[in-house]
Amino acid sequence: MSQRELGDFLVVDRSNVTGLLDRMEKAGWVRRADDPADRRVYRVTLTPPGRKLWAKVTPRYRAVLEQVTRGMSARQMTACTTALKQMEQAATQWKIGRK
Repeated sequence: MSQRELGDFLVVDRSNVTGLLDRMEKAGWVRRADDPADRRVYRVTLTPPGRKLWAKVTPRYRAVLEQVTRGMSARQMTACTTALKQMEQAATQWKIGRK
């Protein structure tokens, strides 16, 4: 996926994605490559060590997620996600207005 798609998926600022990917690339977990269809875009892929790490941490992540959301219905989780996205958008607008 592209860096922008990754940032949108993770709901984080583009500059945070860049710094995170810089560190992950340095650790050998991801690789960035030019997108042949759009020279402005980098495609991000997991390397073999990155896939190994992903396989190791995913069960732990899911266990924590289950614990944190225990007792919440699908409807409540959807409402929470929607509210967080609205807050993110409002925070972005607030930052823009303060410059």
